[in-house]
Amino acid sequence: MKLFTFLLYMTFGIFAHAQTRDTSLILFEFDSYTLSPSAKVQLQRWVNTYQQQKGDIILYGHCDAKGSHEYNDQLSENRSNAVKEWLEQHGVASSAISMVKGFGKRNPLNENKNDDEREINRRVEIILEKKEIPVVTETTEEPPKILLKETIDSLKVGDKLVLPHINFQGGLHRFLPSALPSLEELLKAMQSNPALEIEIQGHICCRAGVEQDGIDLETRQYNLSAARARAVYDYLVSNGIKKNRMRYKGFAGMFPLVSPELSEADRTANRRVEILVLKR
Repeated sequence: MKLFTFLLYMTFGIFAHAQTRDTSLILFEFDSYTLSPSAKVQLQRWVNTYQQQKGDIILYGHCDAKGSHEYNDQLSENRSNAVKEWLEQHGVASSAISMVKGFGKRNPLNENKNDDEREINRRVEIILEKKEIPVVTETTEEPPKILLKETIDSLKVGDKLVLPHINFQGGLHRFLPSALPSLEELLKAMQSNPALEIEIQGHICCRAGVEQDGIDLETRQYNLSAARARAVYDYLVSNGIKKNRMRYKGFAGMFPLVSPELSEADRTANRRVEILVLKR
């Protein structure tokens, strides 16, 4: 399977002290704030990643719908404190943890209709806030011409396209302004190749090898990679591309381009959307 990367050029401005936010999820057994063996494994993976990127940590504990508010408020706080204590015992400085809070059963991610839904609500959200000062790059040179249509014409079924500038706000499925030129290029390619059918594949950073998706902080659903792929799908549909020519799918952090992630550039590379050619 071939992987094609299109380098689309644009002028960048200055964004000082930009902040990104990544959220990870630790689940608990019913009526318990004891960390399970699988939770400890996940926490160790999180710490390994944290040591590479740093930032301020927020811990929010939650419960399912069973029990009173008073009981669940205490239980959710105990869960947050259990994660806090484990992190401190495994190399995370106390000063890095800026907030520890329990929300009881007030902020469910679903309707608690069955065991699977209740399990997701028994959680602690580890929110990592990272402040970045991007390198300022400006250019007034004429960008090189990218013959996107000619490249699309050469693609075969099973080939992929990576458009690097389709990037998103941290923890959200909303595009950064820098994504627009790439989206327009993709739209033109779809319009110029009416037989082309694609799968839009979403990926996230900071969770290499983890099947569970990241949280979309706007919707509070754990489907961030799928939501980002859906955003590209919706853009194309809104501009006249037929739905039956496309499908979308999220892959969480299962297939990072860069591992380990040692810089914000590495994380940006993994926080991406790819296009798989299905038919032409």
